[in-house]
Amino acid sequence: MPTLDDNFNTIDEQSVSFTPTAMRYGLIGGGIMILLTLLSYLVFLPAGGSMLMLSGFLPFIACAVIIVLVIRDHRDNELGGYITLGRCIGAGVLAVLIAVLISSIFNYVYTTIIDPTIIDQTLEASRGLYETMGLDEDQIDEAIEQAKENQFNPLVSMAIGLFFWVIYGLIASTIIGLIMRKNPPQMA
Repeated sequence: MPTLDDNFNTIDEQSVSFTPTAMRYGLIGGGIMILLTLLSYLVFLPAGGSMLMLSGFLPFIACAVIIVLVIRDHRDNELGGYITLGRCIGAGVLAVLIAVLISSIFNYVYTTIIDPTIIDQTLEASRGLYETMGLDEDQIDEAIEQAKENQFNPLVSMAIGLFFWVIYGLIASTIIGLIMRKNPPQMA
């Protein structure tokens, strides 16, 4: 016999799509990633050293925050406070994918049209970073040459980046989802 405390009026997950919420947060995340890219190119790159390393960590933090926000919004505002792990993963990965697509397109335009010299500036900053890490000249030259061949071909870089970020989104969404999920009560 149900009691007054039983709340079985939960929203059916299948009737609510996470796509609009994930798209909204993906667009926001894309804007944040663009700002971080500009910050990286205009502030951190000239500063070099630890500032350059910091700029590499900020997108990871931004994506994790976007995942938390999309899961919380979808759970609390669209699903009545309940969300399964699968929903957490789906919403998080889609938001990260959209954010990274936007960021990748911007980065492609920036490095090929707006400022093609940024690639050489980045390679020089990398050289300085490798020197502070204690690599010898041959190792540095090899690393720079490898970066020129792989990472700084804009289309190859874009494809590798998309793959990498989707994997990151999957892992981060799973971890965050395990923390934030709240399964709906089961009817007896």
